[in-house]
Amino acid sequence: MNKLLIATILLACSSLMVSCGLDDESLDSEANLDLNNDGVLDVFYEYENDKFYELVDRNFDKKIDESHYFDSNARIIRSKTDENFDGILETDIEYEDGSISRVLVDSDNDGIIDLIFSYRHGVLLSGFRFYHGEGGEPSKIGVTRFSFGYPSSVETKHTVDLSAKEFASYVSEVLLDNGKN
Repeated sequence: MNKLLIATILLACSSLMVSCGLDDESLDSEANLDLNNDGVLDVFYEYENDKFYELVDRNFDKKIDESHYFDSNARIIRSKTDENFDGILETDIEYEDGSISRVLVDSDNDGIIDLIFSYRHGVLLSGFRFYHGEGGEPSKIGVTRFSFGYPSSVETKHTVDLSAKEFASYVSEVLLDNGKN
């Protein structure tokens, strides 16, 4: 398969975060790419039995900025991304049937998820942010609803009696009604 064609497919897949539908023949060592011709691979693959990872250096700093995990049918399952290029893959993207279903972000790199975005069929529905209570103030959860991927409400803040570690479970179980909203 032509390297330019492979590069185009991989860039489209990385940008859109969807399954490429690449076959086994195209996922050989020739699929590894040096996008800026500096002699260093910027897109490459690691294989795990019949599944594989696509690893991408988006800003050419020789650090992985995206890691996409695909099943045996080349359907994307999960991604991790470094959105601020600090070397930490702080954003975890989950997929359902090839479409984004949920995004979890540790925006302050403390090891605890503090932003959650919920999607249905790849369309953004709602966003949740955990606000740590400081100076005796209670913690809050900010909620923003979306319509057609755009904010349809201003963020509303709800006082909660839970820790940052409990936030992700609370949003999944209570606010998203186990992923149905």
